[in-house]
Amino acid sequence: MKNRKLLIGIIVGVVVGTTISTTLAVYKYSMVGKFTAGTYVANENISFLSFSEAEALLSKKGESYLKTPVEIEILGKTIPVKPEDLGVKISAGETLKTLKTVSLEDTRLWEVFGFGAGENKKLEVLASIDYDKLFSTLEKEFKLSAISAKSANAFINKNGDFEIIEGRQGTAIDKGAFLKEVKLSAKNLKPLKIKAITFNEQPVIGKEELLAMKDKITGQLAQTTTLVDPVYTGTWKVRLKDHPDWVSFSAKSETKIPFIEKTLSLNLLDAVGTKKIYIQVDQQKLNQFVDANISKWLDRPSQDVNIYTDDKGKVVIEGQGSDGKAVRREQLKKALELAVENRVERIPVPTISTTPKINIADDLKEKGIAERLAVGHTSFYGSPTNRVINVKVGASKFNGTLLAPGEVFSFDTAIGAVDETTGFEKELVIKPEGTVPEYGGGVCQVSTTMYRTALFAGLPIVERNQHTYAVSYYSQVLGHGLDATIYIGGPDLRFTNDTGHHLLMQTYVEGDYEIYIVFYGTQDGRRVAMEGPYISKHISPPPTERVATPRLPEGQTLLLEHAHPGFTAIWYRHLFDKDGKELKEPIETHYKAMPQKIAVGAPAPVETPATPTKPPAPKKP
Repeated sequence: MKNRKLLIGIIVGVVVGTTISTTLAVYKYSMVGKFTAGTYVANENISFLSFSEAEALLSKKGESYLKTPVEIEILGKTIPVKPEDLGVKISAGETLKTLKTVSLEDTRLWEVFGFGAGENKKLEVLASIDYDKLFSTLEKEFKLSAISAKSANAFINKNGDFEIIEGRQGTAIDKGAFLKEVKLSAKNLKPLKIKAITFNEQPVIGKEELLAMKDKITGQLAQTTTLVDPVYTGTWKVRLKDHPDWVSFSAKSETKIPFIEKTLSLNLLDAVGTKKIYIQVDQQKLNQFVDANISKWLDRPSQDVNIYTDDKGKVVIEGQGSDGKAVRREQLKKALELAVENRVERIPVPTISTTPKINIADDLKEKGIAERLAVGHTSFYGSPTNRVINVKVGASKFNGTLLAPGEVFSFDTAIGAVDETTGFEKELVIKPEGTVPEYGGGVCQVSTTMYRTALFAGLPIVERNQHTYAVSYYSQVLGHGLDATIYIGGPDLRFTNDTGHHLLMQTYVEGDYEIYIVFYGTQDGRRVAMEGPYISKHISPPPTERVATPRLPEGQTLLLEHAHPGFTAIWYRHLFDKDGKELKEPIETHYKAMPQKIAVGAPAPVETPATPTKPPAPKKP
């Protein structure tokens, strides 16, 4: 009997144990990927929720928080402001990634049920704050600049006198304490009333300090800084003396104490070392100058391009595929300030480029037309109408041209006939007898651009011929020394496609005076850097030549050709292969000095009639 009861007890125990174990196992599997009991984030209970469920819950609460105004009080003035306008961002997903969820490997009960674990208890949500946006919003709502201290300022007035505007005392908020309160509100997703702590603020720079630096400041304000166009040969000159509303001053301690420099406000600098005063340029005023003078030349959006083969087997190129470019205004401001401080007379305008989307059809990709290899660009502002026509017609002859691997490209061959039947007009051409009008004058603008594209692509140049004298059209971009003249049946431009794949040419003229040539193909790791131009061996033009011509009224003159100085321009092409091995190639161009030529009207020479001669008397028989 006892044995029977014992057996029944064992059986019952096994059944109960098995049931409990099965129940626990089933429950454990149902908890896999979920947060354990007692898990709170920003006072939100996410126990037994999956990652996606918890993220959706916290994101919703975060979005609600960001749009719920918090009350901000500064100097007795209270304004409701949305946290999103204070630059607050909530990272619900990143917060949850720091928490532990149940996995199949978990064997301890407290890891499954959350008993006593304590590691996921009452956490704060991860939040970030855009400080610039926060204080910009405070400035907009509370006009803090109107109550803040203002340093003394100096400028040169219309009479050329050094003039100083007195500074003033003011009130500032404790930014560190304010940020701490905003973060506390954001981490708990709880709108709180934030009262800013304020203190009296002294001006960083006083009148006496500026007076002590009068000579230095006067010189800096009077300095002319030339802003150099990084693409064209144009420049813009800036003199802060002419823009007094741009100028303010800042101060830094010359004593290197990192902790103090980072934590103390500028009005305490005297306590840690002597002050060094710097000229600052107003960003908004500089932007207005850029808008009015520079952006129209440099700023441009990127242009996407689609490349495919039509039903007739012709390559079609839709769009330009050109890079976008924009002036980096904050960097320009810093560069100008450094130039004024260090008396640097010329600085390049910093720009940033954006790349276009290039969509290429599969059949062309199979030939190796996969990406952009190089872009050549020249401009020809000031060209007469016929020259512009010839550049456009000449450029159109090459658009969509394919070069096979190993093929040597010949410009003269590819362009075909250059006469009135192919769309060209008569324009000036440089020939041994002088600069004379012929069909196709100006096509060298296309060959020059093509030459540069081949250079930048790292292709071997087989033949390149320079112009006799320096022509301004070819120096508007990058300067002198990278021109290439051609003449059908004479000088040619030739280069080799050694990329191992097909090469595709795209040509287009933008805005009448800008020509671009783009090569598409497959990159093989080569890289090109251009160095130059170095100008030397200047030669003055010879004396003016006057040519008498009966085609003009007597005494009337006509300028046939401008004077051109002679000089040498040297460039270096640094060609790096895929392994980084460098080949340095010099490009020397020797321009001749040419005299000014003037036609002068003169009467046609009068032909003196020949004196008749008396025929000889016949001989007597």
